[in-house]
Amino acid sequence: MAVVKFKTLFVGKNPRGTPYVEQALFACREAARLGLAPGTSGNVSVRTPRGFLVSAANTALGTLGRNEFVEVVGLERMSSDMVVSVYGTRDPSSETPFHWAIYRARPDVDVILHLHDDVVRSVPASFLDIPFTWTQQRSGTWALVDEVLLLLRQNPKAKFFILKGHGVVSMGKTAKAATNLAAKMHRRAKHYLKKEAG
Repeated sequence: MAVVKFKTLFVGKNPRGTPYVEQALFACREAARLGLAPGTSGNVSVRTPRGFLVSAANTALGTLGRNEFVEVVGLERMSSDMVVSVYGTRDPSSETPFHWAIYRARPDVDVILHLHDDVVRSVPASFLDIPFTWTQQRSGTWALVDEVLLLLRQNPKAKFFILKGHGVVSMGKTAKAATNLAAKMHRRAKHYLKKEAG
């Protein structure tokens, strides 16, 4: 069970719904169908006019329902804490800080998928020509946000990257684009492993 490492400030009960929920659910179901989101791992978000919709904490992508999303409308970093402002009734994903950072840094991105794809993670990122964070940081922390922002500055056009020791991130303008890219990288990793096995 992921531990939320920030305080949640509930500013309203009603997050934005359709079509943002539809995009998020499509990404979840495709990731699960393709075997990219084992168990309760992973999270998804979709940009909205006032922030972004993100899966609630401690949910499983393959079984997410319409009411398991919250809308993040603000994040404030204090000296020793973070406060995330949301519309909804549940805590957002523990990985909300890096979703927030990506949307601020990349206006071309409208959907983010964070997956624990064990196939891609088992292949050295350099062999797949995929950007990766250099140091492993605890999930949900500002240190992880800093690592992600550094990677995006060094790779301003990246749409897919590896979080060292933690999973992968696939981004796109639509849910279909983000899931298709994740599937493509999964296939490349499988091909590499098959080739290495001889």
